[in-house]
Amino acid sequence: MTSPGSESSKNLRESADALANLAVWHWHDFKQFRILYYHSAEQLECLNAVAPGFFADLQRWLIDRIVLNVQKMLDGPRTMGKENLTVPALHELCRVEQRYPTAEAEVLIGTLRSQASPLKNWRHHLVAHIDSAAALSTPSAQYEFVPSQVEEFYQTLNIYFALVYRSLWDTVFPLNATSHSDSHELVRAIRDGAIMAELLERDVLTYDRLHHESRFGLH
Repeated sequence: MTSPGSESSKNLRESADALANLAVWHWHDFKQFRILYYHSAEQLECLNAVAPGFFADLQRWLIDRIVLNVQKMLDGPRTMGKENLTVPALHELCRVEQRYPTAEAEVLIGTLRSQASPLKNWRHHLVAHIDSAAALSTPSAQYEFVPSQVEEFYQTLNIYFALVYRSLWDTVFPLNATSHSDSHELVRAIRDGAIMAELLERDVLTYDRLHHESRFGLH
């Protein structure tokens, strides 16, 4: 067991804080994605009406990023001799602390692995490598991304960090610490802009004048 003021105890807290901060931003990435694409059918219709190609590309990029974020969080403590900072690595560091509930933590890590398992093939075959079967769209190469499963993963991850911080430092580190999302504002601006464009199409002279006067248009 390490003493609270020891160097190893300080390093453990720094590692936990760094990993928890990464998890906060990973959750934020997923939350932005969920707001954009899973808020309502009307919102999707608005995005598709304005820039269907761009938002389809953005959806694909975000899914790949979210898949990697989930999978990286569960990488082993070491890769090719290099140290990782992941949930298993943090668990390894915490086990020397008597206050750390190892058995309870291992149950949660097992749940995280199970929840992340459906995304493993997506990472290996679609993101990390150019899989031949996936590239050729063979029937056997079918991969599914289910946002509700990702949300369950982050809920469990939040419980795990709560366990770590409560048991070792009598505090909390919630993953929803970064609560604000600009996605709502983006969608609102897109919707308002589409409505205004539709109205102004009926008045070409007004549209042309506003376009030239606007700081976002031509001067």
